[in-house]
Amino acid sequence: MPYADYSWYKEAYKGTELGEDEFSSLALKASKYLDKITFGRIDDADDNVKLAMCAVAEEMKKTGIASHIASETNDGYSISYKNTGERESLYKTAGLFLPPELLYRGVEV
Repeated sequence: MPYADYSWYKEAYKGTELGEDEFSSLALKASKYLDKITFGRIDDADDNVKLAMCAVAEEMKKTGIASHIASETNDGYSISYKNTGERESLYKTAGLFLPPELLYRGVEV
């Protein structure tokens, strides 16, 4: 389930980039992306998590990064993948809102 709904996106986030249909699709993908980069540590969808989800959804639209596939052909069966710089922009966007402890990937000694 997405961390925020369309009314929260419009009212609290003040979003204007996404229509309701587009939001529904990208919000789910953005929420799953946040789950991935936080290793499933989001227990409660507070405002920071909702803000991050909305920002990532907009960034997905802007960069066209709803999937990692850039192009695919059927004749000669060819798949091209997006570069890591575009995916990095999603991580940076999420990092603007998420607390550091959710994004921590290291080991404490």
